[in-house]
Amino acid sequence: MKLDKKKALKITLIGIPVLLILLLLSFCIYILSFKQILQYDNIIRSSEKYCITGNFFLPSLYKITYDTPVEIDTEETVTIFNKFDIFAKSICIQSQTLLPENSLTTLSLTFLGNTGLQIFKEEISIPTEEYPKVSEAPSDRDFNISESISYEITNPNPLLQYKLLEGENETLCSLEDSTLHCNLEELELQYGGEYELTLISTYNSAIVDELDSSQIETLEPVKIVSTNIKQGGTIYDLNPKIVFSTNKPVEFIGENTLENSEGVKTQLVISTKGNTITMEPKSPLSQKSTYTLTLGNLKAEDGSELTDPFTLKFKTGDGPRPRYTNISGYGFPTGSNIYITFDQDLKSNQDISKKILLSDSTTYTYSISNNRISINPKTSLKACKTYSLVLKQSILSDNELSSSQEYTYTFKTKCARIVTLGSSVQSRPIYAYYFGTGSKKIVFFGAMHGSEAKTKDTMLSWIAELEKNSSKIPSDKTVIVVPTFNPDGIANQSRFNANKVDINRNFDTSDWSPDSYFLSKKYVNGGGTEPFSEPETRLIRNLITNNHPYLTLSYHSAASYTIPCGTSKSFEYGTIYSQLSGYRYVPPEYEDAFSYTVTGSLGTWAKENGYNELTIEVSSPYVDEFSRNVKAMWKMVTM
Repeated sequence: MKLDKKKALKITLIGIPVLLILLLLSFCIYILSFKQILQYDNIIRSSEKYCITGNFFLPSLYKITYDTPVEIDTEETVTIFNKFDIFAKSICIQSQTLLPENSLTTLSLTFLGNTGLQIFKEEISIPTEEYPKVSEAPSDRDFNISESISYEITNPNPLLQYKLLEGENETLCSLEDSTLHCNLEELELQYGGEYELTLISTYNSAIVDELDSSQIETLEPVKIVSTNIKQGGTIYDLNPKIVFSTNKPVEFIGENTLENSEGVKTQLVISTKGNTITMEPKSPLSQKSTYTLTLGNLKAEDGSELTDPFTLKFKTGDGPRPRYTNISGYGFPTGSNIYITFDQDLKSNQDISKKILLSDSTTYTYSISNNRISINPKTSLKACKTYSLVLKQSILSDNELSSSQEYTYTFKTKCARIVTLGSSVQSRPIYAYYFGTGSKKIVFFGAMHGSEAKTKDTMLSWIAELEKNSSKIPSDKTVIVVPTFNPDGIANQSRFNANKVDINRNFDTSDWSPDSYFLSKKYVNGGGTEPFSEPETRLIRNLITNNHPYLTLSYHSAASYTIPCGTSKSFEYGTIYSQLSGYRYVPPEYEDAFSYTVTGSLGTWAKENGYNELTIEVSSPYVDEFSRNVKAMWKMVTM
């Protein structure tokens, strides 16, 4: 029993100091706890640690209670045995979720709160941070569609995502300090457009806030304004300078290719100056080939680019090709020079004497001017003869190109022998065209009346037909064609000549009258002062009396008649002509053929002087009816 008392006393002596120490320690902690919290921020940010600075003994025994999940950490701790924290300068929390903005929230700090022996509790009421706002939007300018634009924001919060929207397209922006960087390329904008951009912040895919809405314009794209080579055109220089003009200065040229249709690529030397791009092939292009030049990414000084690759297609030409010559199929004047115009300029100092051959070994001199060669035969060509002109392949262009083929022209020299019969009252010449050399002659003429001018066109068509088919003229025949016997009437648009005389009323006939009639009107002195008073009438008379044609055909309009003069042969010719042309056959004695009196006519003069004559009245004063007459005309020649 005494032992137990001693033991109890010993325990008491030991326990009392320990208890006093613990009580003292607890009292110190309790006393100190009121000065544990020294300072804390006056706002809490969900994106940053919120720290309470003070003197915290045994920090692991502190409990923090908050409305949302948080992580708790201590800073500036004192640790013993590398294991136990006995003191901390700060106790911090990090929110695990986005806090509501601009709201008052309470943070509760307790000591021994986890054990139920809560001896300290501090409640701190603090507001939450305002969500990020845009403090500076992109400047008012035109934007490159591939650039990154920036927004300055307040209260940057890395828990948020930031997106830039345009229509259904969006791009995710990156946050760097207080700057948002948003790449426009992902919005698929086009150059030269106007767009409404909306900047939003999101959390867990839900929109938190619309930060900005701005309208922007994108830069005009780089455009090729013009080229010195026409799209689809042909060039004749195998070492060309290919020049492009752009709508703005260009500083960078990306991928480009020049490739022909066989897949052969040609490297280019490229230079830029302002709005001009110049490209030159490193090696000559192929002759007579198709090329495609593709420009890839052109970038302007303002950062804009081509919207699509630009493609220029062109061809390299062959050597010189003739494009025009004055030698036609027939009717080439025997004393004229031959002109050949090529599709490109020619080498001026080349010798072409063996490169151009003229049939019959015809010698010539020549001259070259730009893209034209003049061939000057040393002697006149023979009339009504077919010639050939051969252009050899070796004719050179000024770019040293030679043609890949030979060219041959066949032409026929003029057959007609042109004779001036005389002149009209107003000194206009009257021409006759002679075809063939036979003794039997036939005469065709038109426009005895100036108001019947289309008969002149019929005669000109007949001359062209005779030139083309001169071989059809029988060897014993000569065809004489006078396009117009009344050039003054044509010029003055009058039926009469310049003396106001109807030529076809001025012949010396038994019924000649000084007055003439046409339709319902009488013309005093319309038949002339006397028979053959007019130079035109005398020329017709002389042509007939000098050549004694077996037939004369005079063309008028527009009764659609074939009228023989009254000789037996004229009846025969008239019947055939009527059948082949379709014009009504009207005998000369038919009084109702015209509604007016006819006196002093060629037909009556021809009959009274033993000449065969047909008056052909075509059916229209406005149309050249050569095609209706040509078969009958040839028949008159070949009978």
